[in-house]
Amino acid sequence: VGLPTVLVTDLLGRGRVVSASQMRRYAHRTIFTPENTVIIFDIDGVILSRGMLKKRKKMLIGIEDIILILKGRGYRIDGATNNKQKRVEYYVRKFAIFKCFSRIKCITSRKDKKKPSSEYFQDYINRFADPEKPNLIFFDDSLDNVVAARRNGFIAIHYQDAEQAYAELQSIGIVP
Repeated sequence: VGLPTVLVTDLLGRGRVVSASQMRRYAHRTIFTPENTVIIFDIDGVILSRGMLKKRKKMLIGIEDIILILKGRGYRIDGATNNKQKRVEYYVRKFAIFKCFSRIKCITSRKDKKKPSSEYFQDYINRFADPEKPNLIFFDDSLDNVVAARRNGFIAIHYQDAEQAYAELQSIGIVP
């Protein structure tokens, strides 16, 4: 089974859809390091199970190991979710893995735009992006969100499971 399609872009928004093998060639031109890269995870469907009541949420298999590996290698880990702030605060208290996160973009008011709107991703860039870390690698289980992130300058990967996510990170040299 081949690796899924990966969406690659630069911060100028000149994105294009490429295969995983093309992504590896792209990685030869771009060296991803903790000094120039932020890894961003969606919460529902990537870190936690989707569609359940918040008290029944469970950590998805394998993702915690990936986050711990990335954190151990010095990468900044952020979250991006359409959940409201109160729910995110609950998750942070309930799941220790969120202690690894530097920032989590969530919905704080009724005026906030949600993924996949461009305004959501532009707000992340305006509030959280670091000019010293131009590579924003974003994992989401929604293809619509992946496409929107790509259009807004993120390197976006359509998350399917932890094994596939690790393989994608491995293919671009972030993990061994």
